[in-house]
Amino acid sequence: MRCGDEVQTVVALSQHLEKNAAHYFPDFDSGHVEVLLLSERRRTNSAIYRFQLSGNAMCRVVLVKVPSLRGGALRDERPYFIPETDPSIKYRVQYAAMVALHARFSGLSDARFGSIRPLDLLPDHAAFVMEEVAGQTLKRLLPGSSRLLSPFRIGKIRDVFDHTGAWLRAFHEMPVETNLPVVRPGCTEYIDLMGELTSFLGQGLDDKLFFRSVAERTLVVARGVLSESLRLGVRFGDFGLTNVLVANDSRITGIDTLAIWRAPIYEDIGYFLTGLKTYSGQVLSLGLGFGSDRMAELEAAFLRGYFQSQPIPLSEIRLYEILRLLERWSAKIVRMRRRGLGAQIGAPLLNRFMRKTVSSLLEETCRR
Repeated sequence: MRCGDEVQTVVALSQHLEKNAAHYFPDFDSGHVEVLLLSERRRTNSAIYRFQLSGNAMCRVVLVKVPSLRGGALRDERPYFIPETDPSIKYRVQYAAMVALHARFSGLSDARFGSIRPLDLLPDHAAFVMEEVAGQTLKRLLPGSSRLLSPFRIGKIRDVFDHTGAWLRAFHEMPVETNLPVVRPGCTEYIDLMGELTSFLGQGLDDKLFFRSVAERTLVVARGVLSESLRLGVRFGDFGLTNVLVANDSRITGIDTLAIWRAPIYEDIGYFLTGLKTYSGQVLSLGLGFGSDRMAELEAAFLRGYFQSQPIPLSEIRLYEILRLLERWSAKIVRMRRRGLGAQIGAPLLNRFMRKTVSSLLEETCRR
């Protein structure tokens, strides 16, 4: 049951949408538009209201997103890639990013790529309005392509991963302001963060020997591979399976980015690949859901889509995968502790899987 404030919010949003529907969609003209709340979804960092607009023999669906004002309060003492964005301005930042993405991908006129159409900024509600995009998240699509469930759909899912890699490259290459801040641009910053993460995990999991070994071995490779000025792109920041929408024709739309930083391209690439390798189906099956051959096919399709005919810098990518895995591991440990004993029951399985995955990537990286 909604509290009084939530009811007032829904009413106010409905009235605003009714008043501005013809501005969003000229086909409504000036006739009466009926606004119906279809659903609302609340997360830690946002609330999303889904509305249907009907009138003049047509129907449209829009989303209203209200980023949480509590974002900064939820941070803990674990190491982070970037500073926290002021929660009070996050809705403006996300809306500006959506405007830039829509202009970028609409201008490319590439059937592989989609974007979300921004409709309105609502300062009174610290929110924004956008048109709904058809499709499902890659995370939901993925289990149906598992070798345990569907051994015959690998062709289509390969196309999806190829398009996803190409979409990310086009995002990284968006024209940006020259003064866009750069985060962790080279080898020194990589090594510093690696030290912070391995120290945090070694102490938190009471396994300093293992994590000291990870730090030392990674440091040797990083000094030989990473420069102090790596190839940079606009930073997506959370390019994971839940933030990639896939349409029926395999069109890809990336969602939910701030796009206010520039960073080494390997960070987003590593983020995506580690999200693939550690999604829940893989963890629960101890890596058997896809198997090494199919996982390699999906990874190769993604990297082929990104780098096209260029050589693929696998050493740099693996280094950033290790970094992201350690950051993800840190986050999960903190989250489990915050939720209490019940959530910690799965910790041994998680730790065993993460240790195995980090070790495997580290062995591959050191062999190169």
